[in-house]
Amino acid sequence: MASRKVITSRAAERRSRHPAHCPPLKSVLIEEAPAEAPPSRPSPAASPARAKITTDGHNVTVEMDDELTGERVRTTYFCMGEYVHIRDAAGRYPQVCERLSGSGSTLRATDETLPAVIRRELRRRREAERRELGWRRGGGR
Repeated sequence: MASRKVITSRAAERRSRHPAHCPPLKSVLIEEAPAEAPPSRPSPAASPARAKITTDGHNVTVEMDDELTGERVRTTYFCMGEYVHIRDAAGRYPQVCERLSGSGSTLRATDETLPAVIRRELRRRREAERRELGWRRGGGR
């Protein structure tokens, strides 16, 4: 149900100070639109599957859906020295950079801090992907 609100002009305030110079008090009746229901959250089937993160003390394995291809991807991260590495398909051990990418600032961690670093960078990666998809759909500024 719409609520009603009466708005009076500032003339009432001025009228008390200068009654001869002010026009009569004007009231305007405004009907407010009913409050809209908050947007519902998308169903779990509509949103991509969450990332599954497992650790064995030295390695952190992340299973997640790729935002662009929709494929389930499994990546294992580990520390070599103080830097974070992965084993790629070619059998090499490249360093991992910010947002779990191949370029940018190299991630540093220890076996104890590795799970927290991977969670943080995975969150940053997903946020960047959502922003990028928003820009492509015309939702960005």
